[in-house]
Amino acid sequence: MRKLIGFVNVLSEVLRAGSPRGIEHALLVLNYLCSDSREMAFTAIKEGILDLCSVLAGHMNPNIGKNAMELVLRLEKEQFGGYS
Repeated sequence: MRKLIGFVNVLSEVLRAGSPRGIEHALLVLNYLCSDSREMAFTAIKEGILDLCSVLAGHMNPNIGKNAMELVLRLEKEQFGGYS
């Protein structure tokens, strides 16, 4: 998945306009990718996923909120060099 050009962009579009189930799955995939690859984490930050997740953290669906908050923490850790 990491080698597919534009993969993070596709997942960001799912976060913006997907169904609740699609959003939940996109967050899970992004969490996995960003934990496995700093490059993917930085790509996600550039795509605006950190801001999207900040909004999604307050989602009514508890799984979406939890997964979004986990991704926020992971991306902030990468963004600030592990000092967040």
